Amino acid sequence: MYIKHIFLLFMLLICLCGCAGKNTVRNSHAVNDAHILSGEDDAVNRASGHESTESAPYKTPPEQVNDAPKPVPVNTAAETITIDWNGESLSRAVACPGNKMYFSQWEFENRKSALYEMNIGENSLLPSDLPVPEGMEVKAMAEDNAGHLHLLLRPSSGQPETSVSLIREIDRTGGIVRDVDISEAVKGRYVLWQAFLADSSGNYYIKDLDYMIRIGKDGKVLWEMDNQSMGISRSYAAEAVEDIIYISYQKDGITCIGEVSSADGSLCKEYPLAGISDSDPVMTMKQGTDSTLLLYGSSSGIWAWTPDGNRIEKRADIKEAQLPYDEIIVARKFLSDGRLLLVKHILDNDNLAGITCQYIPGGR
Repeated sequence: MYIKHIFLLFMLLICLCGCAGKNTVRNSHAVNDAHILSGEDDAVNRASGHESTESAPYKTPPEQVNDAPKPVPVNTAAETITIDWNGESLSRAVACPGNKMYFSQWEFENRKSALYEMNIGENSLLPSDLPVPEGMEVKAMAEDNAGHLHLLLRPSSGQPETSVSLIREIDRTGGIVRDVDISEAVKGRYVLWQAFLADSSGNYYIKDLDYMIRIGKDGKVLWEMDNQSMGISRSYAAEAVEDIIYISYQKDGITCIGEVSSADGSLCKEYPLAGISDSDPVMTMKQGTDSTLLLYGSSSGIWAWTPDGNRIEKRADIKEAQLPYDEIIVARKFLSDGRLLLVKHILDNDNLAGITCQYIPGGR
């Protein structure tokens, strides 16, 4: 009997240990599941003041969670800032995704293209961490509504004609989103481009004085429009507003804004502009802060324009012909805060002596 009791007690201990083991395994799985889902839990812990002692094995980068940049407030302050700069001349390619501005430069001594950056309103232009591929030159830059930077890259001088041309998309963290081979699309096109746009669908528009092409995500030309077929001339600027493409041009001696069909490149609407003369081309334009577009005429200044009723209003008076002879405008760019940026080279006996950034308010 005594041996039987010992045996039953031994079996009872085994059962109890087994149950405890199962419970331990179950709790272990619960901890692991919580660890995997700790992205949300960690946010809750931080909000309550309790830091998580373990980090999740993978956290989605912030840009994948919410790719919408913060809206830039309207700035009505006029200012001219002298840039701390001892380098060579800047090129006309400028982009401004958000609060950061990017400038390009062709370094003649090193025979390569380089990017520089600074925040709006600052005076220190610093080398950018964004690399330019070897043997390529930044011909134009654009920004999109997601705050991404797009570089239009062509083979630099001396490179074989068979070299690749591409558009590189860079996100707000500096990561390369994609490279689009546009070699066939721009083959034989060596004229200075007046506008380079990126729409929300991943397509691109390249605007020259005489033509405009739309390039798809695969790098192929979707359509091409030319001034002669539409009876227009002196076409300079272009802008995409909610995927509606606007261009500026001259027609029958009148300065106009035209709406271009994104489907086939045809001119579907035309708006003659009162107040802007035929000798005053619209050099640049951008979606306005309180209007559809902000326009800049080099002989008149800044205008706000809305297609509804074809309304146009003068915002700032500027005449480039009246600038001092030693100031050369190398870039004209509307910023998201509603101001026009004029990048100027200051010359001394035809040599670069300095660079200034003039900010002129146009938005409200």
